[in-house]
Amino acid sequence: MKAKNLTAGLIIPLTILCLNSSALAQNMPPAGYNPSGAELKQAGDTFEYYRLSEKVESKPSAEDSVIDKTAQQTEQSPAGMARVFISRIAVDVSDILTAGEIQAITATYENREISISELNEAVSKINELYKKKNYITAKAVLPQQTIKDGVVRIQLVEGRLGELQLSGNQYTRNMFVFDRLNLAKGSLVRLDSLEQQLTHFNMTNDLRLRAELKPGAEFGTTDIVLIAEEPENEQFFLFSDNAGSKNTGRYRYGFSWTNRSLTGNRDIISLTPVWSEGTFAGSFSYSAPVNNKGRLEISYNRNRIDILSGPYAGLNIEGYSSDLGLSYNWNQDVRAGFKTEHSFQLNAKDSETLFDGSKLFDTDVKTFGYGYTLQANSSKKAVYVRHDITRGYADSVGQKQNLIKYNLSSVRQQALADGVTQTLRLSGQLTPDKNLPTVEQFSLGGMSSVRGYEEGLLLGDKGYFLSAEWSKPLSEKSTGFIFIDHGGAFPYKGNNESIDSDDFLTSFGMGITHKFLSEQTVKLALGLPLQHQNDNSPRLHFIWQSIL
Repeated sequence: MKAKNLTAGLIIPLTILCLNSSALAQNMPPAGYNPSGAELKQAGDTFEYYRLSEKVESKPSAEDSVIDKTAQQTEQSPAGMARVFISRIAVDVSDILTAGEIQAITATYENREISISELNEAVSKINELYKKKNYITAKAVLPQQTIKDGVVRIQLVEGRLGELQLSGNQYTRNMFVFDRLNLAKGSLVRLDSLEQQLTHFNMTNDLRLRAELKPGAEFGTTDIVLIAEEPENEQFFLFSDNAGSKNTGRYRYGFSWTNRSLTGNRDIISLTPVWSEGTFAGSFSYSAPVNNKGRLEISYNRNRIDILSGPYAGLNIEGYSSDLGLSYNWNQDVRAGFKTEHSFQLNAKDSETLFDGSKLFDTDVKTFGYGYTLQANSSKKAVYVRHDITRGYADSVGQKQNLIKYNLSSVRQQALADGVTQTLRLSGQLTPDKNLPTVEQFSLGGMSSVRGYEEGLLLGDKGYFLSAEWSKPLSEKSTGFIFIDHGGAFPYKGNNESIDSDDFLTSFGMGITHKFLSEQTVKLALGLPLQHQNDNSPRLHFIWQSIL
């Protein structure tokens, strides 16, 4: 392997020297820059941009998760002025209330003359205690009876689960849902426990459950009917954008197919091919739940590029890159509108660039990462924050390098007055290492970061990105927005060269998102660069999508 790389390293400079063109020699990629790795990095950044947008836009439903239709009204005895001496109030044994709690209520009505209204008052106090403890299907009733020796009986009907039913789950197996809820037949039905279980399920799965409580077939039982609301199971859409590289084709075309429950277990499979004039890329992913808290995902991305324009055009440069990933995510703290998630990721990335069929670069990168995510949603605000620490090593033509880096990705969306929505983004990368492999560097510029610039214009070992955007509906189908973007990417320059203005990008602009023909959406963003001397012309970014 080393001999082969050494031979390629000798042939390439000799070939260039034989070319009677110093311009071509000057246009060779700088040391350490891998065009195929840059394409893989750019594709990953674009995917992450859309993934974050989807997460922050998902809002919890405002509907009640539990609806009580038991309609078990307490049948109280008719109130009257007649009074009767009560020596003792006998109450059924309760599995919910303690004898002391019941006695504290009934004691005030014993050993004295009371009316039927006062007996009903005692029953109501017991029911209030049930309600306070969240047992909404448990009831105290005063049955018709003959009072003998001053003893009156209050009956307790503590509703237990009769049947558990599920409806609306066209693409989800019953057991997938039942296995994730602790609802055993014959158990007491407690409102807060049921709501907590439904909240956890809805926050950690892509379908939503509601519950209806109905009287059971047997006396003293309550049936729970779970109603599933599934997202569209089969999704297929075409798309086009100008987020490609000018060197390999700016205009990209592709389609995406997703099945959100392949085997009925909410296991998601996705396939997306993308191509441009000089690029063909494909991505595949499959994720499946492995328990009530976790999800395992495997993914594979493959790119092929041909340099067709720019400073390296005409040099017969082509490249291949791939990324094989395995990740496990599990939830830790889940409650209404809030959850935290941990993740481990393993990635094997390979990128090679060929010059006239000989390897110019060949970089293998193996990484292991840990991620921590916080997500909070409410009716007017959404926050997403993710921290990642990545450690690994790279092998580039026999040169080995250890690496470690920290990444931050965050989005905050807030509903303001007059229908205006504010979206703030912050991301960045820190590392003590120098000359990271291209695929591990921080990329800046383009639709997914600083708009108004070429996609992936800047690369650096360290970097940051800030963005503020304000959007407002213009009509039922159109939303306008204005934005300001800023960021910096800081490569290792050597020779004690310092950071300068060309390491920063700043822009502002405006855009519109419009839906038409019911299933088509187009997004236009005009960015006006304010910084970086090599790229000052306004740039129009567009994305078109059609759902089939």
